[in-house]
Amino acid sequence: MSKRDDIRTILADGEDTVTYQGTTYPCFLIQHDNVVPQTMGGQKLQRDTFVQVCAADFVGIKRDDPIQLDGEPWKVLRSNLVQDGGMLEIFLGRP
Repeated sequence: MSKRDDIRTILADGEDTVTYQGTTYPCFLIQHDNVVPQTMGGQKLQRDTFVQVCAADFVGIKRDDPIQLDGEPWKVLRSNLVQDGGMLEIFLGRP
């Protein structure tokens, strides 16, 4: 098995999918709540939403590309390679 196949096998255990350029891929959905300071004082709760996918399936993905998470529309905010480059984290925002 190739590294790509190994990653896809691991991701297939997840319950979520992303659709990018008409093709649907398995993914892991991760959401973190962060406390963000406000410029005028106080704090705001912000939720970061991102997915982990097989990096080889998303070559060329860029900011503002449309993407669907479990059938819901989102847009790409940024992406980061994870560790050895086999997986990619795609941070999502509402269009």
